[in-house]
Amino acid sequence: MKKIFVLAVLLIGSALTAQETKSELNASIGYGISSLDYTLLEGKLEKGNGPNVQLAYFHYLSPKLAVGTGVAFHAYRSDMNAGVLNGAHTAMDADGESFEYRYILRGFSEKQYVNYLQVPLLLRLETGHTNTRLYMSAGAKAGFALTSEYRTKADNLTTSGHYPQYNATLNGPNFAGFGDLGPVDAQRQDLALKMAFSMAMEVGAKQRLNHGHWLYLGAFVDIGLNDLREETNKNLVDYDPNNGPSPNVGPILETDYSNAVSLMALGIKLGYGIGW
Repeated sequence: MKKIFVLAVLLIGSALTAQETKSELNASIGYGISSLDYTLLEGKLEKGNGPNVQLAYFHYLSPKLAVGTGVAFHAYRSDMNAGVLNGAHTAMDADGESFEYRYILRGFSEKQYVNYLQVPLLLRLETGHTNTRLYMSAGAKAGFALTSEYRTKADNLTTSGHYPQYNATLNGPNFAGFGDLGPVDAQRQDLALKMAFSMAMEVGAKQRLNHGHWLYLGAFVDIGLNDLREETNKNLVDYDPNNGPSPNVGPILETDYSNAVSLMALGIKLGYGIGW
């Protein structure tokens, strides 16, 4: 009888251990620096902040090693500013004449608002069987933009049209799109971005609340791996012969003023896990 009792205790303990390390459903919310990352030929980039929410499932390959996947929502915000931007390109006027369109933007700024839905693939390592454990997860994320928009502003836009065939430069009239066109304050417009791939890493600690229930606190970093721009080498200010006083401005990410655009995020994360 004694041997049967000892065997039963061992079997129950083994079953509980297996149950604890078999599977876990984890929900987390994070916040910190979350931005489109790029460098500028002129001007300064200010990285924005944003939240992220993730629901993940982890399967334990051993008591200390788990593989996981799930779905995550991540908001990215960025803001660039430049004192003066100027440029020139060939355009066609309303009469079909070719000319060099010149522009000067003063006090230019552009904000980008991007929300990505991501699917992570993660490998997680943990310390031994204690109520408080350290963990580290690493892997990759793939995602597509749910929404991606930009908004441009400038204190002043000045334009002119140079006609080399006539050796003449027009600084007016405004209705033709030349001269001092005043401030620019465009509404939000769509920004075309590709599917995003990122490296992901998280480190932190997990605390047992009761059997199978865990509270997580960690720090995370995501580093983008690919250029997100659908288009490049476009004109920052495009001449419109049908709407000369209001030319199309931006986005700066699709021009030579910026280089490759990727995602980046860094912050803290709070999570809750249920294991079985």
